[in-house]
Amino acid sequence: MIEFYAYESSLSGTLPSELGKLTSLEHMEIHENAFTGPLPTELGLMTSMTELDLQENSLSGSFPSELGRLTQLETMYLSDNAFTACLPSEVGMLAQLTRMYLDDNSFTCPLPTELGMLSQLERMYFHRNAFTGTLPGELGLATSMERMYLYLNVLTGTLPSELGLATSIERMSLYENSFTGFFPSEFGRLTSMTRMSLRSNSLSGSLPTEAGLLTQMTLLSLRSNAFGGALPSEVGLLTQLSGLFLNDCFFSGAIPSEIGLMESLRMLHLHNNSLVGSIISELGQLGNLQELDLSAIPPSLRGPFPFDSLPGSLGYLNISGSPGLVGSIPEELCFLQKSSCSYGEDNDQCYIDFDCSNLLCGCDCEC
Repeated sequence: MIEFYAYESSLSGTLPSELGKLTSLEHMEIHENAFTGPLPTELGLMTSMTELDLQENSLSGSFPSELGRLTQLETMYLSDNAFTACLPSEVGMLAQLTRMYLDDNSFTCPLPTELGMLSQLERMYFHRNAFTGTLPGELGLATSMERMYLYLNVLTGTLPSELGLATSIERMSLYENSFTGFFPSEFGRLTSMTRMSLRSNSLSGSLPTEAGLLTQMTLLSLRSNAFGGALPSEVGLLTQLSGLFLNDCFFSGAIPSEIGLMESLRMLHLHNNSLVGSIISELGQLGNLQELDLSAIPPSLRGPFPFDSLPGSLGYLNISGSPGLVGSIPEELCFLQKSSCSYGEDNDQCYIDFDCSNLLCGCDCEC
């Protein structure tokens, strides 16, 4: 037997150790069943295996080190089970592996440095687990990596500069961990990056000018960190960006006028920062803008708000709690069209929000 398919078949019970006798088996897909119990160590005898798909069962226990013998394995899907304990160092022996999906389990312990030996690995889906410790710099040696998802774990320490060597990365999601330290300037080498989310960590320092080298980026979310300093003017080089989320940090300085060069921008969230200076007229150049949030900014950001130059595509505007912004809200902004709302990263509604204390209201509202 070379292939075995029994997915979505309402199967249950434990996986029999006798599976190890199928030494010629190359493809095994038994996902979306109700299997329980641990993985038999005898699976390590199936050395012809190239695809192993066990996702969406109720398998538990640890990751057997014997699986490191499956040196022909190209894809491994163990998502949505109940695996626990540590990943063994033997995973580094899976030299042909291109996709490794371990998400939605309860794996713990630090990530093994041997993951850096997987030079063919393209997709690493380790999110929604309980991995601890630091992110190994050796992952920068995984030069075929395209997608790295490690969000919603318990990772700590600094982001390793060595990740800048993994220049094939297109999507990196490390949000909701406990990373500290700076945004590595070496990340500017990741010129294939299209989506990066580092939100909800404890990163600090300023955003390096090298971030402007990520010109293929379509989404950048750094919100809910401890970043500070001025936003670099180089952010205007990210002309492919459609979503920029820098809110809930400690950014200071003026809003760079170069933001007006970001013609693809649809979502701009800068709220709850300590921005200063005048509101830039270049916001009116963002012809595709659908969401703008400049709320909860101290009066150090001041001046007339350019209501008249806002694009007709706007579906979400929030400038509440920013007493330095003044002006008169035109009546045509009172009813933002839901059809132009992108719903953003987290938003699920379209509206305008403001403070009547510092703005004149042309809408049919109580001021």
